[in-house]
Amino acid sequence: MANAHDAMPQTIFGQPEHAAAELQHILPSRVAARIDSSSLTLQPGSHVDEELDDQ
Repeated sequence: MANAHDAMPQTIFGQPEHAAAELQHILPSRVAARIDSSSLTLQPGSHVDEELDDQ
């Protein structure tokens, strides 16, 4: 892991079952109810702005 601050989001959102549980917890119930948890899949890539990337 490039940055200690990345550990929690990568752990949570790096595994679809963890992401589904977190989304159910943090989103408004009307939004969370519309998510098909079985459709969540891990996608390759990074969304860190190049200016903020330490690597």
